Amino acid sequence: SSNLKTESEEISPGTDDKKKKGSVRGTSKYGKIKYKIKFEEQSGKLEVCVIACEDLKAMKIGGTSNPYVMVTLQPWTAHSVLKTKVVKNCLNPVFNETFTTMISKEERRLQKQVIFEVVDWDLSIKSQKIGKHVLATPKMNHDWVIEDMSNLVFVYNESGLI
Repeated sequence: SSNLKTESEEISPGTDDKKKKGSVRGTSKYGKIKYKIKFEEQSGKLEVCVIACEDLKAMKIGGTSNPYVMVTLQPWTAHSVLKTKVVKNCLNPVFNETFTTMISKEERRLQKQVIFEVVDWDLSIKSQKIGKHVLATPKMNHDWVIEDMSNLVFVYNESGLI
């Protein structure tokens, strides 16, 4: 199997001019996500492993977050949204959770995207999205593995949320 590396793009919304104190050039103000995605052409098995997040944006007043990761596969039918466990009071959570699904021969012709959304869980108020990373998968006509760490971005739509 070949190892494919993806390059992540950094998108900075122009609305926030505040510089993070002590920020290092090239880092994301929303944090990073580390993941591994593996596809086996013969079986049609797709494995998405959420390994960890680093330097997540603190969403709570106390300077922390309760992060979990939602993994969405598009376009999709069954198992469209998968969730990791919540790691409380942590900005560098380790998940090491793998989701496995089978891709039918018909579905393999469609270009797939794996969307990672990091969310701050909260019991009393609506959970807030910290950031996301969207990965377009390679063609599903051969075995491949992608293992990478990518910057999270925050993308606004009409409602102001991701």
